[in-house]
Amino acid sequence: CVEPLVDRLPIFSSSMNKSPLGVKTKFFTKAMVAYKVLLEGIKQSPYYESILKIAEKRSVNEVEAINNVIFAIVFNYYGGCSATFRTCAARLSILDDNSKQILIADIQNAIDQNGGLCNQALSNMKKLESFVLENLRMSPPVNLIFGRATEDLTVKANTGFYQIKKGKLMVANLFWAHRDTKIFDDPSTFQMLRFFNNPDLKNYLYWEAGPFSQGLCPNSHQCPGRDIAIPSIMLFCIYLLLQGDYQLGNEPVWTGRKIRRLGTPDDIITLKQFKYKHENKISLHQTALNSKLKYDETATKDAFPQCPVNHQA
Repeated sequence: CVEPLVDRLPIFSSSMNKSPLGVKTKFFTKAMVAYKVLLEGIKQSPYYESILKIAEKRSVNEVEAINNVIFAIVFNYYGGCSATFRTCAARLSILDDNSKQILIADIQNAIDQNGGLCNQALSNMKKLESFVLENLRMSPPVNLIFGRATEDLTVKANTGFYQIKKGKLMVANLFWAHRDTKIFDDPSTFQMLRFFNNPDLKNYLYWEAGPFSQGLCPNSHQCPGRDIAIPSIMLFCIYLLLQGDYQLGNEPVWTGRKIRRLGTPDDIITLKQFKYKHENKISLHQTALNSKLKYDETATKDAFPQCPVNHQA
């Protein structure tokens, strides 16, 4: 799974003591703190040694290999998640009050039952997860998926069977795949609880290399950041629902005709007003608090006093 990543030319060099501007900016200093923590996390992976062996075969040193893996994950994460963040924010802005209360109740119940916000609490937020998945179904950040057939194969579709020869370039249109009327009821309508009411529909929610329900394995070429992306998007929605009160400049509209918008509304999103509801406290689970303390200690030890995490958040 990592072999194609390491196989590419090095993207970062080992000398990363300056930002692209040639100076140590405040944001670059903060980023370097997070970068060091990421490196330590990767070194704890059971696959770390195998990654290094693959890199060694291609004359790529340890630092360049790991930097390329980080870049590949972060680059794809930024492109897909940043677009979905905006899509979810736009959808939340036009939800009716009753729908918002359903999501808020789902969030608060999960937090209360698990002693604070943590991974287990997130996994219990089935209605919020459904909201996120419905956004990905209606407005996938990547609509067109390209791939070349590695062998002769037969593709089954609603209109029949198609023979594909080895080496042929294929393209999948997720926008229309997610609007298959034989699978999804009223597919052109946003239904917040679609995947909550029918979890089996996850088998027909497609990513770049297979259905959402498919597990990650070396030959599946599934998104390596999938299990990070969904919780991140859910966390974004949690804080926006509980602590954000905002109004957009214009009501968002999706026609599906502007692929370059990456699933976001057709027109640029503008913010008319935003109020931070600081009175709505979000309690963190003790494990999350312990993790944060370790992160702060790392920042201090490495002489980077400005931690990129907002202590009040």
